[in-house]
Amino acid sequence: MTVQDHPLVTVVVPAFNSAEVIESTLASVVGQTLASWECLVVDDGSTDRTRETVEAWQARDSRIRLIEQENAGVGAARNEGIRQARGRYLAPLDADDVWAPGKLEQQVERIEQAGEGCGMVYCWSRRIDREGRHLWDCYPSEVEGRVLEALFVRNFVGNASVALYRTGLVRELGGYLTRSEEEGAQGCEDWDLSLRVLRTHACAVVRDYLVDYRNVDDCMSRDVDGMA
Repeated sequence: MTVQDHPLVTVVVPAFNSAEVIESTLASVVGQTLASWECLVVDDGSTDRTRETVEAWQARDSRIRLIEQENAGVGAARNEGIRQARGRYLAPLDADDVWAPGKLEQQVERIEQAGEGCGMVYCWSRRIDREGRHLWDCYPSEVEGRVLEALFVRNFVGNASVALYRTGLVRELGGYLTRSEEEGAQGCEDWDLSLRVLRTHACAVVRDYLVDYRNVDDCMSRDVDGMA
């Protein structure tokens, strides 16, 4: 039995026209100190060289697998990855973000320490620019436990590439909202999922900056009206 047969973590990367940035994203997955993972890259109808780029990585590392679908939006792409996930834990990663090498190892250790009542572990993140240069550290939250009300007030998790979830729990909750369910809007699917997780479970935090969140002019999180 191999790691690929029963990986501990499934990394789900939704990708749409991400050829310029996904190289560094996948390099950060391959560089994880935790080896027991699979990485499902869901190409959401890209028209650039995203598919070819991911195929090249797939040829080098069999833990990476390309899934293709017609364009349906980021939520639907993530949900397809969740449907095919084999890992006990689920780690979403946007195609333009980057992880520190110890991200998965530290979060798996934390969620297993916390026990079955913990449905999610988050960490801290930094902002980087298009070229990967550090801009600033995001506000480091230390909120943990049964803290649904705190997450209603502010998305202290921060962004979609931060959390580690229990895969079975996410499936029970139906995964992410899709573009059609949001009437064409996108951008808050990760906050919504974390809120639903924390209705019944606790969360825990790894107090370390383990995610580089790319800050570019056309990123989804800058569409404030759409997210609202």
